[in-house]
Amino acid sequence: MTPEDVLNAAAAPDLASIGSTHTASALAAVVLRDGAVVVEHAAGHAGFDPQRPLTLETPFDLASVTKVFTATLAMLAVDAGRCAIDEPIVRWVDDWVDGAEAVTLLHLLNHSSGLPAWDQFYLRMPITPDVETAAATADEIERQIAAKERGRPGRQGVYSDLGYILLGRILERVWDAPLEDAVESRICGPLALESTRFVSQRRADEAIADAASTEVDPRRGGVMVGRVHDENCYIQGGVAGHAGLFGTAADLAQFGSHLLAIDRGAAGIVSQELLQLCWSEGARGGSGHYLGGWDTPSGPQSSAGRGFAPSSTVGHLGFTGTSLWIEREAGVVAALLTNRVYPTRENDRIKALRVAFHESLF
Repeated sequence: MTPEDVLNAAAAPDLASIGSTHTASALAAVVLRDGAVVVEHAAGHAGFDPQRPLTLETPFDLASVTKVFTATLAMLAVDAGRCAIDEPIVRWVDDWVDGAEAVTLLHLLNHSSGLPAWDQFYLRMPITPDVETAAATADEIERQIAAKERGRPGRQGVYSDLGYILLGRILERVWDAPLEDAVESRICGPLALESTRFVSQRRADEAIADAASTEVDPRRGGVMVGRVHDENCYIQGGVAGHAGLFGTAADLAQFGSHLLAIDRGAAGIVSQELLQLCWSEGARGGSGHYLGGWDTPSGPQSSAGRGFAPSSTVGHLGFTGTSLWIEREAGVVAALLTNRVYPTRENDRIKALRVAFHESLF
């Protein structure tokens, strides 16, 4: 099957078939090889009831793919001399107390800080806050993260949303700017990623009306459209280091292609030296499979498929059904966006789709 065939076969014709016979209502992909477009395809609908057509211009909730933008913003700060990658985070977090060994920015980037993976803050804090409450919630979440019991840094890789929430807060202090403004002015603007942005409550952003639908959440009023799906990000006003960005497949592929070009020697927003360090074994997080802000193919069957070699591939997945993989030697950048959590997150058909799609590229 061609990549387009794979996407078409996975696109649900109606709401009832999502998760049973089909993967998602909305699927979009852009794949570049050596900078040239080889796949550019959208299949399905942005949502049902009412039925909305899907196009390549439809923004998706990128979920944890946000983390690679946060990591890139950290690289930009290191290049600018605002911080160092091996700098202890205690400088930036008032409530943080180190143990025998200091937790550094790199430990947060590669998920080896010793922090646990997750916490359901949204069950203990206001689910639909106003601006002031969202700011207070973000402060309280930071305090609770800093107080968490944690393991020794650098030893074990534990994929941690908490680490990236904290990293986002640190970068706001490093840049002396809200995270949404720093990402958009220093990454999205220079790369002309016109669709990629946070939906920020603190600057009174309207929901993105034409975004792909995500989960039905009665606590937040029904189907989530154009507001972040991740609840811990939502209660902080829609902006966090671990989630919150929306964007199109074309924008995401362009972002990946720009970084790949830097890796191959072109000038870009970050230095080649620092990018290659963050993509190297030297940045690996203890026993984990994360490098300096980026995942690598792992397990008996990686979602990147067999064509994306573990030794030369970096990327990231998003809970909503999104992904970006970069095969450095082959020069392939694959952005695959779906809304597989619509209407419910209890749908794991994305696992087989990811493998089938990425293997169809080779």
